[in-house]
Order: sequence, then structure tokens, then C-alpha cells
Amino acid sequence: MSRLRDTFDEITPAVPVYGDIDRAIEQAARDRRHRHTIVAGLAAAAAVLAVVAGVLAISRDGNGSPQPVGPTPSEEHTAIDPLPLNGRVTSAEHYLGGDEVGYDWLSFDAVSATGLSVIRFGGDDPSSPAEGLAVVGRAGPVATLTCGEVVPCPATGKPRATLGPEAGEITIAAGDSTAQVIGYDGTLHRTLDLGATSTGGAQVSGLRWSADGSRLAVVTRRDLEPGCDAVSQLWLVDRDGRDARLAYSLLVDCAALDKSQPHRHDAADFDGRGSIFTASGWGWSPDGQTVLLDVYRGTHSSDVVLLHLHPGGVAGPVVVQDLYHSHRHFDWAGNVAWSPDGTRIAVRTAHQASRNTGPVVEISASNGRRLAEHPDDGGWLIWPAKER
Repeated sequence: MSRLRDTFDEITPAVPVYGDIDRAIEQAARDRRHRHTIVAGLAAAAAVLAVVAGVLAISRDGNGSPQPVGPTPSEEHTAIDPLPLNGRVTSAEHYLGGDEVGYDWLSFDAVSATGLSVIRFGGDDPSSPAEGLAVVGRAGPVATLTCGEVVPCPATGKPRATLGPEAGEITIAAGDSTAQVIGYDGTLHRTLDLGATSTGGAQVSGLRWSADGSRLAVVTRRDLEPGCDAVSQLWLVDRDGRDARLAYSLLVDCAALDKSQPHRHDAADFDGRGSIFTASGWGWSPDGQTVLLDVYRGTHSSDVVLLHLHPGGVAGPVVVQDLYHSHRHFDWAGNVAWSPDGTRIAVRTAHQASRNTGPVVEISASNGRRLAEHPDDGGWLIWPAKER
């Protein structure tokens, strides 16, 4: 293989995958109702009132007047938006429609229910050059940006771009260690210097903004010799591209992927062996405290890896959690997705007997336990929020 074809991002699957498991593991909650008998009578009522009065917490202002504890109704009170409910696991092709397939999808935002995809001169032919980018919603195209001076596109392959950081913006790697934040109208809003993440000739292969737009996760790839050996790294930077911090680093020896040949490079200075697969729905949890990675380990071996940030912020230590192992084939785009409430993760899997077919499983984001299974329609996995 030659450089795994840019970490396999540009390989288009030739055979669709269809799952044959329809069952789902669900647990129904049961309401339990308790009935209490209240003895009528003035004495009993007085006793109840006395207990209630005794346990009510009150505070006093500077004049000694009793004040209720907790929030009180006021004109300034603003209701807190409820947490998003999990909709059904599906694919970008099915949910958003259009002609985009597989590797042409770049990212999906469950809050706005929009996806970002590549537009090609040759339609869905992955070998054709990129013509531009499209933001797609359920009602159709939201914005179209054509490759040019403001929207940088590579001569071969596809742009490295993502939605955000703000509504109505996309961010795209420019190929010169910078990234451009561009409005849906095609205007350049600002430029991020990602030079600290691209040392040693590394190239940006993936971008993802946290939900609040305060942090950017940057995946880079630096090729080694011989063959397609490479270093794959995950960096965290602030809103302006500064304070770059290396959070996760992997080494891949192509000759050793099938375990028939010895490793040619020492991985002692890395977090492990493998490659961060960016042709997938990797990225930040809804609360911005965890980064989900789809890690390629071998031809039929992939891991769901979580990077937990320190509660104090990006400067604290990162805790790496190998959450789940899948036997899926590497050559498939869109393999993982966060649930909108951040409690679950959807993962494409494969059967041991037939590794090009298998269900999409829901796993717990805390311990990786399998919670449900769904048929796989072969598309880019997404997990929209439930429509209220």
C-alpha cells in the first residue's frame, strides 16, 4: 500500500454494508406510585403544619425580614434550555438527502441539523477534484462555497474543513499551516495560525470545534520513511489557534499492520500504534470535556478512544480511555457519532464471520457497554437530536 492513501480518507467503499440485526436492547422504566393515608383532624393537620414549618429553610435580609431560599419568579428570570433528546441513529445520506456519499461528508452538527460536504466536478467520483463545499440542512442546501482565493481547496483529494466555530461559519485548512474561518456568504472572517501543530512537515488532516467554539481539535499526519509509515497526532488549540497542546500521538508501521512483519519504528515516545481516522464523525462531546477518536489499528481492527480533559481546562492532564473495539474494515467513512445528550456513542461494527457486514451498535460513553443495535445502511453515521 502507498501511504494508506492519505490515511485512507480518499478511498471510497465499493461494497455497501448492510446489517441484519433488527433487535434493540431497551429497558422500559416503570413508574411506582405511592399512596399515603392522611388522618383527618385538626390535631393532625396542626402537627403536619408544625413539621413543615420546622424544616423550611429561610434566610433573612439586613433588616431581619424572612426571605425565601432559592429562585423566585421575576421578570428577569430566563428558562434554561432543556438538554437535547437523542433521536434515531441514521446516516447523513438518509437524513439530509442529496448526492453526497461516504467520504464526501466532512462533519455534522446535531444542534443545527446541518452537514458539511464536498462538491466535486465529477459528482460522487472521489478521484475528481473538489469544486467547493456545501452546507446541507433537512430542507436542502443552506450555503454553497466555491473553491478559490477565499476557500482553499487542494489540487487532489478533498478539503479539510468543519462546521463552526459560530453559526454561519466553516473552518478550512489552507495547506500553509493556517486555517480560514469563512462565513456562509464566502467572506473571510479570520485566519488561525496552526504552525505549532504542523512541525516537522506535518499536514492538517482533520478539524473539529467544541460546541461553544472555544477550542479547536486538530489532527495532523507526518509521513515517515519508508513506505506509508506515519505519525498521527491530536492537538488542542484555543479559539485563535494559540496555546497548542499535544494531547494524543500514534505511530503506524504499514509493514506490520497484518502482523506478519516486524515493526520498523520504536513507539516508545508515542501513546500507541495506529492512526487517527478522520473520515468519520470524531470530535467533541456536547459538554466539551471529551474528544472522541476513531483509531485505525489494522485492516480489520479499529478502536473507539476517548480523551477526557481535566475539569480545570485544556492545561490539565488528558486521560486516554480505550472504550470499544470494532472489527470493521478500515475502508469505510463515517464510523462513529456522539449522541446529542453525550451519554452514548454509535459505532459501525462487523461480524467475525463476515467482516464487511455488521450492525451499528450504541455503546455507553462511560464504560463501552453495548446498549442497542441497528441495521447499517452503509452511510456516514450521524445521530440527530429528537424533534420536540
